[in-house]
Amino acid sequence: MEYECKICGNTENNAPYIIKEMMFGLRHEFVYVKCPACGCLQLTHIPEDMSAYYPAAYYSFGNSATQGSRKSLKARFSYYLMRCALRHQVGKTNLSGWLARKYKPEYYRDFYAWLPEGLVRFDSRLLDVGCGSGELLNILADCGFSELTGVDPYIASDITLKNGGKIYKKKIFDLEGTYDLIMLHHSFEHMAHPSRVLAKLGRLLAGNGTLLIRIPVADCYAWRKYGTDWFEIDAPRHFFLHTVKSLDYLAGKNGFKLERVVYDSQFHQIAISEKYLRGYTFTENVALFTEKEIRGFKAFSARLNAAADGDRACFYLKHLTI
Repeated sequence: MEYECKICGNTENNAPYIIKEMMFGLRHEFVYVKCPACGCLQLTHIPEDMSAYYPAAYYSFGNSATQGSRKSLKARFSYYLMRCALRHQVGKTNLSGWLARKYKPEYYRDFYAWLPEGLVRFDSRLLDVGCGSGELLNILADCGFSELTGVDPYIASDITLKNGGKIYKKKIFDLEGTYDLIMLHHSFEHMAHPSRVLAKLGRLLAGNGTLLIRIPVADCYAWRKYGTDWFEIDAPRHFFLHTVKSLDYLAGKNGFKLERVVYDSQFHQIAISEKYLRGYTFTENVALFTEKEIRGFKAFSARLNAAADGDRACFYLKHLTI
């Protein structure tokens, strides 16, 4: 059966792939196709009930970073350094933040590379779409951001952040307001109607605001190397695995211009894909690699990012009329 690409409409030579659910070991099989025109890898039929694939143990429903930061002196100090590093990065220069970014592991230097200096102020209106229980928003509150909002239809109920901000149990289409920075950190690939979502985000984004979308990308080394064992496919939770070409096409169709792309893939693209290749699920606790091998995966991932060939990227979009 010929399949029409849901992004660009192409109907010719869309190649099918059978991909299993591997995060929780259900191993249910799903059909994805890869469009040769725009490159997007996409789920052909979305399950009517996705609840089985988002159990309580799903990672975004926890708040491990902020909870864990208070369990021990070492953890509290690490969390303090992370906050200092982020404040320094956004524009509140401080020695601890400078030192953390310069000398600490990549977590401090690179995890918040998506929020460069000059992108927002501490009083900018920030919206996190698909934020789960608000781990990132609470970190941003600790760092001094005052206007924080989140939205996620899968949480149990509305949540009040530590600074008084709100996370709403809503779909994006039910949200109102205007925001200077709208962030989608690995949530866009979970959305069944990406074009409609972008159109709505365009109405929520302030005139000179920025739309930031972090997603896995299918035009990468990991897809070429591992194919259906590439862990970022994450069937069936990821409906669309975009390429730069398909995301740029979708952005232009909905009144956005793609300003730049920053690759931020991590060593998991190798380590977990190798795990799947060997038949293990994400949750199986098996030690397959030495610390030296993990360091090698990290170094290789950094080279892939530098070559624009990593499996994760951050897209910065603006209104076309600005």
